Amino acid sequence: MTKYLIRRLIQSVPIFFLITIIVFSLINFAPGGPTGDLALFDPNIKPEDIARIRASMGLDKSVPERYLIFVGGLLHGDLGTSLIQRGVKVSDMIAERLPKTLLLTGTALLMALLIAVPLGVLSAVKQYSLLDNLATFFSTAGVAIPSFWLGLMMILLFAVNLGWFPVGGIYEVRNQTIEAGDVLWHLTLPAITLAFISIASWNRYIRASMLEVIRQDYVRTARAKGLAERLVIFRHALRNSLIPFVTLLGLSLPGLVSGALVTETIFSWAGMGRLAFTATTQRDYPLIMGVVIMASALTILGNLAADIAYGFLDPRIRYD
Repeated sequence: MTKYLIRRLIQSVPIFFLITIIVFSLINFAPGGPTGDLALFDPNIKPEDIARIRASMGLDKSVPERYLIFVGGLLHGDLGTSLIQRGVKVSDMIAERLPKTLLLTGTALLMALLIAVPLGVLSAVKQYSLLDNLATFFSTAGVAIPSFWLGLMMILLFAVNLGWFPVGGIYEVRNQTIEAGDVLWHLTLPAITLAFISIASWNRYIRASMLEVIRQDYVRTARAKGLAERLVIFRHALRNSLIPFVTLLGLSLPGLVSGALVTETIFSWAGMGRLAFTATTQRDYPLIMGVVIMASALTILGNLAADIAYGFLDPRIRYD
């Protein structure tokens, strides 16, 4: 296992730096820039003033030179300095927002797993039943409903009309101390919104995988031995049906982070998603690259975690 982990980590290094090249190129060759709208806000601004501002931001250097500077800082854990909030390091901004996003996405992930996995199993075991038909209906609706519309409807119904939950934010500003119950109260609506789409897609995925597994010979053999149906389903069938789902789960972490962009913006949740939205609208190049690279790192780590989980779910897999 240790040799496998070391080998995979070494293989991830060139992939990671290839991602940095692609991200850096796309952002720096995109139309416009941090100084692109200066003339619109101040028609009297002179070209030499714009050139001086670009020089202070380091934008007067060539793209390859800026990339080498960026990679050099990245190797030392420095993602650069924000172009908009001068003097503030990107790594500090991400470190401040990342725990809040992990709280939101982690809660949404846990909710989605606790609902999608049992629902998918029951839908497969009771195929074409009323439960299966209802799960299919809500899954189809969940995939079709945009997250921003769902979030707005949740706010309108549960926050505005019923007043059960706050409209947005992480905690009540008027409170002098941050309490866990207050944070959970604010977390409920955005976590449900973010988890809803995952529940819809994962439920169908687990159902299809379970339907394939429960028709296998070893499941029939387990039933023929007289094992209880509960043991057949949860010990033999479910464990094997989760193997392909682990791959999907490993790739879902960056998807949850990107989905949090819309959810955090709607619910005023000060996390990575909202930070990425602000950085994009302000064309803050270092901050955009920092957020994207963080999401890329999560993707690589998610794939690695999925590969490791295979060995625990399927004893036939060896990491020799």
